[in-house]
Amino acid sequence: MEQYPALTVAVAEQIAALLGCALHAASYRAGGAPVFELTVPSHSLGVPVSLLLWTGLGRADVRIGDSSMVFKQIAQVELYPGVEVLFRRFTPPGYLFVSVGGRASMVV
Repeated sequence: MEQYPALTVAVAEQIAALLGCALHAASYRAGGAPVFELTVPSHSLGVPVSLLLWTGLGRADVRIGDSSMVFKQIAQVELYPGVEVLFRRFTPPGYLFVSVGGRASMVV
């Protein structure tokens, strides 16, 4: 497992590599920094899972069809090679994860 104290451009690149997908810069920026989009195929749902990484806001969004989860105040990013990426915050406690198979879960 690897841990990072912030969601940075370099960490976004590592997330894309872990999830096995391309990292695309969005046509807009937020908080003075780039926003990235990754598309992870979901094996269980049969639809793509979109992951938006807001490096300037410390935020990650997951979109699956018409549903979305927004996770703010990321204080730590944990990479579990071959398994998942986990975004964590401590105050208030919570996490969001996206697996290499396109599963996502959020606890707040």
